[in-house]
Amino acid sequence: MTGRFTNITLLNGGVDLRVQGPFNPGPNITAARVLFLLVQGDGDGDTVIIENQAKWEKNASPNSWEATVENSGVFADGKPHPGKEPKLHLDPQHPMVRGIALAIGIQPAQKRPNSDKFDPPSIEALTWCAEVPLA
Repeated sequence: MTGRFTNITLLNGGVDLRVQGPFNPGPNITAARVLFLLVQGDGDGDTVIIENQAKWEKNASPNSWEATVENSGVFADGKPHPGKEPKLHLDPQHPMVRGIALAIGIQPAQKRPNSDKFDPPSIEALTWCAEVPLA
């Protein structure tokens, strides 16, 4: 199972974000959830965190995952900042956004080799983290 971030793009004048990356969970998984965090900043109070998810389906997008989400999050310190909104933005001081993801897929029940018995379904998980330029 492999997953990555390749693009984080501002849409509609910065109101929305498109988040994309390749995903290959292996031959038996047909659907997965990708839970992700987007983080921009140095870890101070002005750092913005956006949490969301995507659904991946083999028939719809066999080699990638994608989500279009609202560009709205929270500041790392949890406090409102007068005159500021917790949104990702183009910033020469913070051109990169850290993407952190967890994909969860269900491996179907499988027949045991040389047997009439089946192993039950199982859950597989994959995590990844990368810095991606905001475009």
